[in-house]
Amino acid sequence: MSLIRCPECGNSISDRAEKCPHCGLPASYFSSLSKNTPHIKEAGLDYKNLQNVLISFERDHAQLFSAEHYISHRDAQRLRDTYGKYNESLTNKLIFQYVCNNSAAIRVDIDLLRRFLRQMQSLDGDITAHNSTYVDRALERDKDYFDNILKQIDPNIQLDEEQRRAVITDDDYCLLVAGAGAGKTTTMAAKVKYLVEKKNIDPGEIIVISYTNKAIGELRDRINKGLGIPAKICTFHAFAYDIVKQFSEEPPEINDDLAKECSEFDTIDEWKEDIEKKLIENKKMQNQNNIKNE
Repeated sequence: MSLIRCPECGNSISDRAEKCPHCGLPASYFSSLSKNTPHIKEAGLDYKNLQNVLISFERDHAQLFSAEHYISHRDAQRLRDTYGKYNESLTNKLIFQYVCNNSAAIRVDIDLLRRFLRQMQSLDGDITAHNSTYVDRALERDKDYFDNILKQIDPNIQLDEEQRRAVITDDDYCLLVAGAGAGKTTTMAAKVKYLVEKKNIDPGEIIVISYTNKAIGELRDRINKGLGIPAKICTFHAFAYDIVKQFSEEPPEINDDLAKECSEFDTIDEWKEDIEKKLIENKKMQNQNNIKNE
């Protein structure tokens, strides 16, 4: 005879009891749980090491949610990749009850286990709340810094709150949607300065990429010349060309006429509109030639 934990109320009971003396759960449930034990063991969990996994998760989770740390998508995914299989298995009710019933034998802290499952379940929402608090705190703490972040370029430049939030956001990617003249170039310049001065990023590790030569010229004036930060600034074509040259002794030829034509436009949409216009005009000319030929 041995003691097991009742899967309903959690109290210790005999494995030969006809029912739980505390809550009345029939013994048939215990037997069905026992029959499923082989399936549970095939779940891929290392039960003997489970307690160490839970302790490791506590440490990694605490580091991830450090007050001075912005949680990026990459950070969150790393935590999921490390502990996801344990979370997936332990959310199975049979596996969870099996671990609870044998917690003494496999030396697992049930409170630690429950906390692990709660924190994994609420991970996305907790990260969103944490990052929002992080940005709010940085806005308040560094207000004077942001008020004067681009003063050496133009004393009249003042970043609005959305621009400041974009600069502080330290994720793997940050999408800014804004029209022409809304301040995207200004935001990029401020972002580069923030990374160098506040995050201690080496300027040599920063690459600023844009579509047109005109935009690149403005960014170089502000970042390289105005702020004195030697970050690499180039167009997508130049960036891709540099990569190709690293792997090919004979770099591909560039259509200078097309590149020159593209540089005349401020946005891709303007370039597309010009192409569509030329296609329409060309179609009209073709129709006229067909009529003449007839």
